[in-house]
Amino acid sequence: MSQEKKNKTLLATLGGLLILAVVLFFYPSDRQEIDKTLFKVSDLSLVDRVILSSAGSEVALSFSGSKWLVNKNQEADEQLITVLFATLQQAEPKRQVASSLRDAVSSMVMKNGVKLDLFQGDVLVRSFYAGGNAAKTEAYFLDEELGPYIMTIPGYRVYISGIFEVEANGWRDRRVFNFNWRNFKKLETEFNRQPSQNFTIADQGSGFDLVNSPPSDTTRLNDYLDAVSLLMAKEYLTPGRVPVYDSLIQTPPIATISVYDLGDNALVLDLYPPIDGDPDALGRLNGTDPVLFSREQVIPILKTREYFKK
Repeated sequence: MSQEKKNKTLLATLGGLLILAVVLFFYPSDRQEIDKTLFKVSDLSLVDRVILSSAGSEVALSFSGSKWLVNKNQEADEQLITVLFATLQQAEPKRQVASSLRDAVSSMVMKNGVKLDLFQGDVLVRSFYAGGNAAKTEAYFLDEELGPYIMTIPGYRVYISGIFEVEANGWRDRRVFNFNWRNFKKLETEFNRQPSQNFTIADQGSGFDLVNSPPSDTTRLNDYLDAVSLLMAKEYLTPGRVPVYDSLIQTPPIATISVYDLGDNALVLDLYPPIDGDPDALGRLNGTDPVLFSREQVIPILKTREYFKK
């Protein structure tokens, strides 16, 4: 055989080996067809309870028939609930975790991740663990029988497990009062240091106005009620997390706003003086729950009786 033919044979052999190496790299021996519905529920619209359990904490999301609740007693943020179910609907396994890493990833997800239990009534319809790597760039779902899978939402680069890692306070509806003209009965505001500026707004027969007061400036009154109804919490706080706020909340509030619905149920918000240099303002709901607001949102609702005069 001539040297030229030997060279061609050698090149052909090397080319074949290169193609084989590429195939083996992209299609490893443990590669298998992935069931895209592996972590899905056939009909998510029937799921009415979701339990999110992690080390030392549990969040229970439940549908009351008209709205979602957090731990049975707080209204849930509707947008977050939408994101939760959209994630459950669209998340797909990209591939199974490499066999050499499965045990380590499984242990990590079970220890540091979140266990999801999805219920229809009292029936558990799906259960799995969700977690991710330390950098939050790769999400894993773990089926205890089938092992961990790398998850993705086709077309998006997002850390899927993030929605499951939200703490209980993060699920709460940030609209504090959230009333409208159909369910609003009256509003009472009291000032600790200026009792003469206290006022009550209620239906006076011809519409809502200050009680026991001459007719108010209608524009100012409506703007004020809009500001109260649209008040958004920046963050619900866990007591003990910020010592300076724990101390402040033990002092008398500067103002207390109470909003009553048609059933005479009251939602009471205490507001405290802002701390120098702090862009936020502290409040307390119903005498128990500390909550933060931006100063810009608090200023429009700290109005005295004098403000409404024509």
